[in-house]
Amino acid sequence: MQRFGWDRRSRRGSAQVEFALCAIFMVFLLISIFDMARGLWIYVTVAEAVRDGTRYSAVRGANYVNPANMTRLTASPTGATVGDTVKVVQQAATGLVPSQLNVKLTDALGTIDCSPSTTCAGSGTIWPRDGAADLNLEIGINVTYPYNSMVVMFFPGGKGIQFGKYVLGSTSRQRIVF
Repeated sequence: MQRFGWDRRSRRGSAQVEFALCAIFMVFLLISIFDMARGLWIYVTVAEAVRDGTRYSAVRGANYVNPANMTRLTASPTGATVGDTVKVVQQAATGLVPSQLNVKLTDALGTIDCSPSTTCAGSGTIWPRDGAADLNLEIGINVTYPYNSMVVMFFPGGKGIQFGKYVLGSTSRQRIVF
């Protein structure tokens, strides 16, 4: 029996063609969802690492008591060094490449840049620095991390355009509490 000019032979293979057309968009959507989730994960990881590093430094101000020997040296701050603070940030950024983290430490005396392209100036110096480690002075850490999108593989002809290259970052500021 034939209805409206269609028979079974003329419809053969149409399901495969429809699936192929829909599958292209579904795969693109699925990869885009994974890519957005990965970007969000990187952002949240960077933000948490910045908070951990800032908190680590904020409790190690001029009145920091060393828990190893329970002494307080009032002549100079006994807190963390610049290198210690950067190391805390890198360790808190679980799953990210530590050498790609661009860390900037800010206190009342200025900013110390610890980006991958530069050597961290004075990584052995106490941070927050002497004169900027007193109670209620503000310190801050800014971290950026490069993010390359996977969706760029869907745009093969974009030679002049840099698709998918983003810099995700976070900043945390806190007052010295000890």
